[in-house]
Order: sequence, then structure tokens, then C-alpha cells
Amino acid sequence: MKHGPIAGAVIALLASAAGAGAVQAQEASQARETGATSEPEVVIVTATRRTTELQDTPLAVSALSGVELEDRGIVSVGAAVQLVPGVQLTNNQPGNNEIIIRGVGTATGTQSNADSIVNSTTAAYLDQVPISSTVQKTPDYRFIDLARVEVLRGPQGTLYGQSAMGGVVRYITNKPSTEALSGRVNTFVSSTDNGDWNKGVEGHVNIPLGETAALRLVGYGYDNSGFIDVIGTTQEPGANDENTYGGRAAFRWTPNDRLTVDLTALYNKIDLGSIQAITATYPVDFNPFTPAVTTPVSTSRLVAQHRQPAIREASIFSGEFNYKFDGADATLILARKNTDVDTKFEAADIVGLTDVYLNNRTINSGESDTIEFRLASTGENRPVDWIVGVYREKTTGTAATLAVVSGNPTLLNIILGPRGPLAVGDRGIDSGRALSYEELSFFGEATLHFTDKFDLTLGARTADVENDYRFVYARGKVEPAGRPALVGRSQAASETVATYKVNLSYKATPDLLFYLNAASGYRPGGFNFGTSVPVSIPDTSYTSDSLWNYELGVRSSLFNKRLVLNAAVYRIDWSDIQLSTIDLVTFYSSVRNVSRAEINGFELEAAWKATDNLSFALAYTYSDATVTGPAVVSGGGVSIDPGDPLPGTPENAGSLLANWRSPIGSSGNFFTANATYRYVGDRVPVLGQLTPVMEAYSLLDLRTGIELKNGIGLSLFADNVTNEVAVTQFIAGNPISYQFINRPRTIGVAANLSF
Repeated sequence: MKHGPIAGAVIALLASAAGAGAVQAQEASQARETGATSEPEVVIVTATRRTTELQDTPLAVSALSGVELEDRGIVSVGAAVQLVPGVQLTNNQPGNNEIIIRGVGTATGTQSNADSIVNSTTAAYLDQVPISSTVQKTPDYRFIDLARVEVLRGPQGTLYGQSAMGGVVRYITNKPSTEALSGRVNTFVSSTDNGDWNKGVEGHVNIPLGETAALRLVGYGYDNSGFIDVIGTTQEPGANDENTYGGRAAFRWTPNDRLTVDLTALYNKIDLGSIQAITATYPVDFNPFTPAVTTPVSTSRLVAQHRQPAIREASIFSGEFNYKFDGADATLILARKNTDVDTKFEAADIVGLTDVYLNNRTINSGESDTIEFRLASTGENRPVDWIVGVYREKTTGTAATLAVVSGNPTLLNIILGPRGPLAVGDRGIDSGRALSYEELSFFGEATLHFTDKFDLTLGARTADVENDYRFVYARGKVEPAGRPALVGRSQAASETVATYKVNLSYKATPDLLFYLNAASGYRPGGFNFGTSVPVSIPDTSYTSDSLWNYELGVRSSLFNKRLVLNAAVYRIDWSDIQLSTIDLVTFYSSVRNVSRAEINGFELEAAWKATDNLSFALAYTYSDATVTGPAVVSGGGVSIDPGDPLPGTPENAGSLLANWRSPIGSSGNFFTANATYRYVGDRVPVLGQLTPVMEAYSLLDLRTGIELKNGIGLSLFADNVTNEVAVTQFIAGNPISYQFINRPRTIGVAANLSF
């Protein structure tokens, strides 16, 4: 049953008397050892590149406390951001999350578009370093020893630049401290339905190095069992097992009151035995000359035809230098990011050649160097606050595709005709491209304080961007005939893009803030290579897509701040939408600017401290995201018409959280319990593909335990209690279709030690 925005808001308020998981950070980070308190925690954020209190920030920003995530056993971006209103996921699996904020997303309609590359609509940051890229859209760095996760909804093109058109997700780490030696170790053992045993360990230690320096070390490792059985060309139970490990080292030096130096190194590797998707299946001895007889994909059968592994590896090295001048703070951020992704996909499934087994691989790597310098005014009672800066990015990488025949190629040779024949072991496609992205941006914002209650913020950013994709080799036996001629040929696409922001805020009382925000964002354009086989398709380029977001919001604290209630209504106009397409006749893939869209929405988040021991939180989102532009036909004959919904975004979605923490007598020990409920409504999987609809789902997680005064904690948990199999993305094939799913019910025990 669907509800409008007003009905949804009333239902949300009646359900828990208000609350959003994001806002529950208001009390989540209170010290464990002090027990319950009636005073909510004051949450500090840096979303505006300044330090502000969350409730005094005139933006749609949410903060998820690192302690709250830790207490709920949440260590992945996929599980965390679903507690924030207006945020959805597509293709959710370890190491590969694509975040959609406020409906700004198109979703990829094939398992692999090897020749088309499209950037994300959401930017991700580790502290102040951008970490999302063409190679890996939203890296799944694990949430260990984080201060908080900040989610900015709506375009942030002024301060954050390209790909922040839907919003920004920021992982804010805990910094080294000179105060004391401290640390924490967590470990767990669990069992997954239809799978096996899981285990993991994570921890951190803070080491003071005198009065001016400190070191903080973080490490983690997880071994999670698979729950999807491969039953086709090879048989392997639980093929999608996951092995993840990594760590972070941070060093802070503060030689005086003016200078702070932060150096950080991060490493993260995720090794998946197979993608987290179920598929249709067919007999191993399938005859290509008979009609395809398959068992359709179904959430009642956690099986797949092929094993399709993936390895994602990343490292980051960064330095942040802050100096406090009289009247202004200077910040310099230098960073290098390296990313390597090696995935296998079975294209034969998608195009209907089910007995060929092409064993396709994509091997992508990227190296990105970024530098940002900015100045921000400081001081009390200034009539104008300002921030100005410059940003430079140079990203290079390679994208390689390899398809080796490992099955019966008879049907493929019939289709190829004189271009064949292919035999087992032949490399059909073996090509690689060099990728290059360069950006130089200048940005600034000024806030005019007309009174102590009324502020006006104006912002602008101009960016010169250039994408260059060129083939460095093309040696496969069935490469498109025109491709070898493109080897070494530069195909650059460049443009200058400007983004703007206007924000009015009125602080009616110390606990009531209204704001009106208009902001724009963009995603850079690029280049598509042409082909001459089987038909002639010329080289093409595509431009940046852009949008404007118009928003009215309120942030409030009621009943002596025991109830925090925030809401926003917004309208987004999105033009020249970039869509990654593939023509199922020519198999030509490209990115196109296809249409326009309009998104209207309402968001509600609140946190209610019912008693000193009991608190609730709820997030609710209503979204009407539809195409408004002229009808177009994308690759494969898919029609995109006015009124079509944008993919991956439900009309209604929300989460409800409950948290209990009470002392056990006067011993200094505590009993804890929490529940996390998430609801996502019906969605379409791909722009222009209205069926099948991905059905609504609900997930419930429960956790209970004790915290002892000696720093030991023990807990029992059950994730996905109802064992619901939720489809997060659907990819249609002929005859093989894919459904990416969540993890089934998982029950376990966890222990931790703090010192």
C-alpha cells in the first residue's frame, strides 16, 4: 500500500513519536562507562568545511555516530546509509555499493558494460580526501574506529565539486590523541542461513608519542561464508564467500597552538568468491540448437549458473596540514589513491549464448593524485564569513577486457560468420584502454550575517575538466574491426562547468532553524569509441549532466531537547541525464545524454529520548522521481518515456530504531539492547525498464548484551531475523537474468575489550 508524503509523515510520527537513525547520533556517542543520561550529546559536523553543531547547520545533513554503528554491529556503507532518509542502494554487495541520494541515479542495466564508463552521482570522502572514482564508485571501506559518517543530501557542487550532484558521503575517522594509551578489540562468530560459519576481528589502539604527537592504528579481518550455490558449469556450494582485511595508520603532530599535521595511510582488500547475485539456471548439457529451457531466477532458490569472482583492492596516502592565522585558517590536503578491481562475468549468459562460457574478465586500475588548498575566515561576530579554495585532480588508469572461450562455440561461430571460427581457449576480446581525468577548480562561499538570526550564503565553483580514453591494445580475434585503428589515438572530451549555491537561514529560537536552499551539481562528460562491426557507429562524446535542487527545511529540538525533529521538502530538475546503454543487436555499449527528470520529495528524521534508558529513532522518505523529457530510445530498443520512474528509488522508504541501556544494580555494569528495522518500497531496476518491479522488503536486526566495568562486553545478535531475501538490483538477460540480494538470516555472538 502506498502513501503520500503527508500520510507518510503522520504514520512515521505515530510509529515512534519521531526519529531518524541518522539523528540518533545525538545520544549515541555518550561515554559507555558513564551510563544513561538525560542530556543529549551535542553532535559536531564539518559538512560545510567548518566546524558546526549539527542542529545549527542549515543543510540536509545527517550524522551517524561511529559508536552507534559499532553498537549495532554495522561495519559496511551499505548497511549504514540505509538509516538516512533519502538514501538508497543498488547492486549492494561487499566491496561494490552504488549509492543513490534523492533519486539521482540511473542504474546499470548489464552485468558489465566493458566499453562504456559512467561516473557516480554520489561523491564519497575519507575525512577530506575524495575516494570515489570511475574505477570504484563507492569504496566499501569498513567502519572501524570512526567518529561518524556524515551524509549530505542534495547537490554539493560548490564545496565538493564533480559527482556530488546527488550528495556526499563522508567517513570521518577518530584522530590520534596525546591524552592516553587506549584501544578496543571486537570479535564475532556467526552462522548464516543457507551458508556456514562466519568470523571476524577488528580493533584499534591509540599511542601517545609525547605531548605533541600521537599514533593511531586500526586493523580488521573478516571471513564470511557464502550462501549462493553455483550449480551450472561447475558445482560449488556457498560460492560467494567473502574475505576482507585491511587497516589504517594515522599520525598527528601539533607542535604549537597554530599548526596541526595529520598523516594517514589506508589499505583495504575484498576478495569475493563470486558476486552476491542469484541467476536463472540451465542444464550443463544444454544444446545450443534447441530452445533455451531454463529455470527462472527466484529468491526461493539461492543458486547461480556460473562462479563470478571479484577482487577489489585500494590504498590511500594523505597528508592534511592546518595552520591558524589571525583571522583565517589555512588547510592543505595532499592525497594519492590507488585502486585495482579484477572481476569475472559471464557475458554468454546475458546475450543468450548459454553454452559458450566466455569467461570474461575486466581488470581495472587507477591512480589519483589530488591537492586542495583553502582559506576560511575565523573570529567572532563577523559580518561576513568566507571560504575560498582551489582543487586539482589528476587521475590515470587502465581498463582491460578479456574474453576467453571455454565452452562450446558452435552457436557463436554461426553468428560471427566469416569472422570466426573460434575454438576453446581462443581470446575473442582482448583489449585495454588508458583512462585520464584532469580537473582544476576554483570555489568560494560567503555568508552574510544580516542579524544574529538571519544569514545569507552565496557560493560558486568553476571547473575545467578533461576526460581522455584511448585504446592501448586491441588484439582479440573478434575485436570490432575499427578498434585496432584506434590504438594510441587520443580522444579527449573537455568542458568548463560552473555550479552555484544560494542558502537563506533563519534561527527563530535557539532550538528552531529554518532554511531555504538552492544548489546545482554536475557529473563530467566523456567520450565513446565508435565501431564498424557489425554496423558502422561513429565516435561520439557526451556532455556533463547537471541538476538544480530547491529545498525548504527545518531543524528543531523540542521538550528540553529530548525530541529532535528535522524535515525537508525538495524539488530537483535534472537535465541531459547520462545513461550507460548496450545495444543487444550490435553489442555496442556507450554513454548517452538521454532525457530530463523531475524529483519531488519529503524527508523526515527525528530522535526521541523517551526515558533516560530508552530512545527511539525513525527516518522516512517520500519520493516522486520521474522522467519529464522527450521520449528517447536507448540501446537495445529500450524506450524512455515521460512519466517513467527513475530506477532504484522507491516512493516510500524508512527505518525505525530502538535502543535500551540500563545499569545492572550498582555494580557499574550495564545491560543493552537495540533493534533496527528498515523498509524499502517497490522500485524499477533500470531507466526505461518498467518490469519486473523489484518488490518492497523489510529487514529487522536485533542485538542484546552486557557491558562490564572492566571493559569487557558480550552480545548476541540476529541480523535479518525474518530471513527475508531482498532484491537490490535486477539485470535482465536472455535467457539468464540476475538478482543481487542481501545476506540471509545471520545469528551470532560478539565479544569486545576496551582499555
